[in-house]
Amino acid sequence: MAERYLIDPDLDFINEVVGLGGSDLKKCYQCATCSVVCPISPENKPFPRKEMIAASWGLKDKLVCNHDIWLCHNCGDCSTMCPRGAKPGDVLAAVRSYAISDYATPKSLGKMVNDPKKLPILFGIPVILFAFFAILTTFGGDLFARIFGGEFWYHTHNGLPLEGIAHSKFISTWFVDLVFVPLSIWVVVIFAMGLKRFLNDIHKNALLEGKTEKKELDLKAFLKSIVNVLPTILRHDKFNECSENKERSTAHMMVLFGFIGLFIVTGIFFLV
Repeated sequence: MAERYLIDPDLDFINEVVGLGGSDLKKCYQCATCSVVCPISPENKPFPRKEMIAASWGLKDKLVCNHDIWLCHNCGDCSTMCPRGAKPGDVLAAVRSYAISDYATPKSLGKMVNDPKKLPILFGIPVILFAFFAILTTFGGDLFARIFGGEFWYHTHNGLPLEGIAHSKFISTWFVDLVFVPLSIWVVVIFAMGLKRFLNDIHKNALLEGKTEKKELDLKAFLKSIVNVLPTILRHDKFNECSENKERSTAHMMVLFGFIGLFIVTGIFFLV
């Protein structure tokens, strides 16, 4: 049975959702057309009507911790049929953007990504980092080469080899490793931290809404469900059920498999 819930509207949350692309949020008058026409909405507690209600009330905890916002593919069926032009798909996309920044570690960095005014800072951080390691490996190449051996610390090339161009002669392989290995570890760690918080909050919200009776998150069942749904994700079956913007599934699939391929290639070359 669902537990009692105390409504606590968050006006700042409403303003942020509007700023992230949900500007037509207040046009919604709860006719439920969106939930009826959505081809991928579940029969039990369908979306996005209840999410539109929660967003208009500023119920941040009911949205950020709601797994239904991640079921939406923003295909546009609901936005096309909405008699008020409220664009529920855009509103849910804005809520997802907010959720990503909310679960980011640190949160300030997640918010900076969604703020164009903070782009100079985001670009400045890697520039300073690259400059530091470039100076370190450029002026300290002799020292590190004597300590660790090899010419991997040098940026300069001592003449091009006859068989072709060796990129390691221009940019030190140690320079690349010093930047990207710690960065990759940091990304994995903060992703794991955010994912843990996300899953726990999703489970608590499901318990609150009566979607589950389990007090604790069952990791074994969770992993089993991922295995079961993985073919559906890779084939983009839900995308193909949409009527509007159905062609987006092809482009999205190319992007997905492109990143998977890059991850595999990067991992192989790093290990080899």
